[in-house]
Amino acid sequence: MLCIKRKQETVRCCDMTTDMMADCIVQLHCMTGCDANSGFYGKGKKSVYDQVAKSPVARQQLSRCGDNLALTEEVLEQLFAFTRSIIYGDNKSKTMAEARAAKWRTIKKKSFIRLPPDADSLRQHCLRANYLAYLVRHPSLKHHPSPIGHGWELINSIV
Repeated sequence: MLCIKRKQETVRCCDMTTDMMADCIVQLHCMTGCDANSGFYGKGKKSVYDQVAKSPVARQQLSRCGDNLALTEEVLEQLFAFTRSIIYGDNKSKTMAEARAAKWRTIKKKSFIRLPPDADSLRQHCLRANYLAYLVRHPSLKHHPSPIGHGWELINSIV
Protein backbone atom coordinates (compact mmCIF):
# COMPACT_ATOMS: atom_id res chain seq x y z
CA MET A 1 0.00 0.00 0.00
CA LEU A 2 1.33 3.40 -1.02
CA CYS A 3 0.62 6.33 1.32
CA ILE A 4 1.54 9.98 1.54
CA LYS A 5 2.43 11.14 5.05
CA ARG A 6 1.59 14.70 5.94
CA LYS A 7 2.23 16.38 9.29
CA GLN A 8 -1.01 15.27 10.94
CA GLU A 9 -2.45 12.72 8.53
CA THR A 10 -1.66 9.81 6.27
CA VAL A 11 -3.41 9.72 2.90
CA ARG A 12 -3.94 6.40 1.16
CA CYS A 13 -2.98 6.90 -2.48
CA CYS A 14 -5.42 4.23 -3.67
CA ASP A 15 -8.26 6.50 -2.49
CA MET A 16 -7.06 9.30 -4.76
CA THR A 17 -7.84 7.61 -8.09
CA THR A 18 -9.85 4.79 -9.64
CA ASP A 19 -8.50 1.26 -10.04
CA MET A 20 -8.44 1.72 -13.82
CA MET A 21 -6.28 4.84 -13.52
CA ALA A 22 -4.08 3.23 -10.87
CA ASP A 23 -3.10 0.61 -13.45
CA CYS A 24 -1.59 3.24 -15.75
CA ILE A 25 -0.68 6.16 -13.46
CA VAL A 26 3.05 5.33 -13.39
CA GLN A 27 3.19 5.08 -17.17
CA LEU A 28 1.27 8.36 -17.50
CA HIS A 29 3.69 10.10 -15.15
CA CYS A 30 6.72 8.81 -17.08
CA MET A 31 5.24 9.73 -20.48
CA THR A 32 4.10 13.24 -19.55
CA GLY A 33 7.34 14.24 -17.87
CA CYS A 34 9.10 13.41 -14.63
CA ASP A 35 12.47 14.11 -13.01
CA ALA A 36 14.36 11.96 -15.53
CA ASN A 37 12.24 12.46 -18.65
CA SER A 38 11.02 15.57 -20.45
CA GLY A 39 7.43 16.69 -20.76
CA PHE A 40 5.58 18.08 -23.77
CA TYR A 41 5.61 21.88 -24.08
CA GLY A 42 2.30 23.42 -23.05
CA LYS A 43 0.71 20.08 -22.19
CA GLY A 44 -0.05 19.86 -18.48
CA LYS A 45 -0.36 16.63 -16.54
CA LYS A 46 -3.85 17.47 -15.25
CA SER A 47 -5.42 17.93 -18.68
CA VAL A 48 -3.80 14.74 -19.99
CA TYR A 49 -4.86 12.85 -16.82
CA ASP A 50 -8.47 13.97 -17.33
CA GLN A 51 -8.44 12.75 -20.93
CA VAL A 52 -6.93 9.38 -19.97
CA ALA A 53 -9.49 8.96 -17.18
CA LYS A 54 -12.27 9.27 -19.79
CA SER A 55 -10.66 7.06 -22.45
CA PRO A 56 -10.33 3.26 -22.16
CA VAL A 57 -8.30 3.32 -25.39
CA ALA A 58 -5.75 5.72 -23.87
CA ARG A 59 -5.46 3.58 -20.72
CA GLN A 60 -4.89 0.51 -22.89
CA GLN A 61 -2.25 2.37 -24.94
CA LEU A 62 -0.35 3.22 -21.76
CA SER A 63 -0.88 -0.06 -19.92
CA ARG A 64 2.01 -2.05 -21.42
CA CYS A 65 4.64 0.65 -21.01
CA GLY A 66 7.15 -0.69 -18.50
CA ASP A 67 5.99 -4.32 -18.67
CA ASN A 68 9.37 -5.35 -20.07
CA LEU A 69 12.73 -3.65 -20.13
CA ALA A 70 12.93 -4.01 -23.91
CA LEU A 71 10.40 -1.77 -25.63
CA THR A 72 8.69 -3.70 -28.43
CA GLU A 73 7.64 -2.02 -31.68
CA GLU A 74 4.01 -2.80 -30.85
CA VAL A 75 4.17 -0.95 -27.52
CA LEU A 76 6.15 1.87 -29.15
CA GLU A 77 3.40 2.31 -31.76
CA GLN A 78 0.80 2.40 -28.98
CA LEU A 79 2.76 5.16 -27.22
CA PHE A 80 3.11 7.09 -30.50
CA ALA A 81 -0.67 6.82 -31.02
CA PHE A 82 -1.24 7.96 -27.43
CA THR A 83 0.97 11.00 -27.97
CA ARG A 84 -0.75 11.94 -31.22
CA SER A 85 -4.33 11.46 -30.04
CA ILE A 86 -4.34 12.28 -26.33
CA ILE A 87 -1.49 14.73 -25.85
CA TYR A 88 -1.80 16.60 -29.17
CA GLY A 89 -5.47 15.88 -29.98
CA ASP A 90 -4.80 14.58 -33.51
CA ASN A 91 -6.94 11.54 -34.30
CA LYS A 92 -6.48 11.73 -38.08
CA SER A 93 -2.71 11.50 -38.54
CA LYS A 94 -1.09 8.09 -38.84
CA THR A 95 2.52 9.22 -38.33
CA MET A 96 4.30 11.82 -36.24
CA ALA A 97 5.36 13.61 -39.46
CA GLU A 98 1.70 13.95 -40.49
CA ALA A 99 0.80 15.18 -36.99
CA ARG A 100 3.59 17.78 -37.10
CA ALA A 101 2.50 19.01 -40.55
CA ALA A 102 -1.16 19.18 -39.52
CA LYS A 103 -0.31 21.11 -36.35
CA TRP A 104 1.96 23.49 -38.30
CA ARG A 105 -0.90 24.35 -40.66
CA THR A 106 -3.21 25.21 -37.75
CA ILE A 107 -0.77 27.33 -35.72
CA LYS A 108 -1.41 31.04 -36.27
CA LYS A 109 1.76 32.27 -34.58
CA LYS A 110 4.33 29.83 -36.00
CA SER A 111 6.55 28.25 -33.36
CA PHE A 112 8.47 24.97 -33.55
CA ILE A 113 8.19 24.47 -29.80
CA ARG A 114 4.43 23.85 -30.07
CA LEU A 115 4.81 21.05 -32.62
CA PRO A 116 4.60 17.39 -31.64
CA PRO A 117 8.04 15.76 -31.49
CA ASP A 118 9.45 14.07 -34.57
CA ALA A 119 9.49 10.26 -34.64
CA ASP A 120 13.17 9.96 -33.65
CA SER A 121 12.82 12.28 -30.65
CA LEU A 122 9.59 10.62 -29.54
CA ARG A 123 11.21 7.19 -29.84
CA GLN A 124 13.94 8.25 -27.39
CA HIS A 125 11.31 9.77 -25.10
CA CYS A 126 9.31 6.51 -25.15
CA LEU A 127 12.43 4.43 -24.49
CA ARG A 128 13.16 6.55 -21.41
CA ALA A 129 9.53 6.43 -20.24
CA ASN A 130 9.47 2.64 -20.65
CA TYR A 131 12.74 2.24 -18.71
CA LEU A 132 11.53 4.47 -15.87
CA ALA A 133 8.11 2.79 -15.73
CA TYR A 134 9.84 -0.61 -15.68
CA LEU A 135 11.90 0.40 -12.64
CA VAL A 136 8.85 1.65 -10.74
CA ARG A 137 6.68 -1.31 -11.70
CA HIS A 138 9.36 -3.81 -10.65
CA PRO A 139 10.34 -2.61 -7.16
CA SER A 140 11.85 -5.95 -6.17
CA LEU A 141 14.85 -5.48 -8.51
CA LYS A 142 18.00 -5.59 -6.40
CA HIS A 143 20.08 -3.86 -9.08
CA HIS A 144 18.76 -1.52 -11.71
CA PRO A 145 19.66 -2.42 -15.28
CA SER A 146 21.82 0.06 -17.16
CA PRO A 147 19.88 2.92 -18.77
CA ILE A 148 22.23 2.84 -21.76
CA GLY A 149 20.30 1.70 -24.80
CA HIS A 150 16.99 2.56 -23.14
CA GLY A 151 16.82 6.20 -24.20
CA TRP A 152 20.20 7.24 -22.85
CA GLU A 153 23.63 7.05 -24.44
CA LEU A 154 27.15 7.10 -23.06
CA ILE A 155 29.18 9.97 -24.54
CA ASN A 156 32.72 10.57 -23.26
CA SER A 157 32.00 8.33 -20.26
CA ILE A 158 28.99 10.47 -19.28
CA VAL A 159 25.38 9.24 -19.42
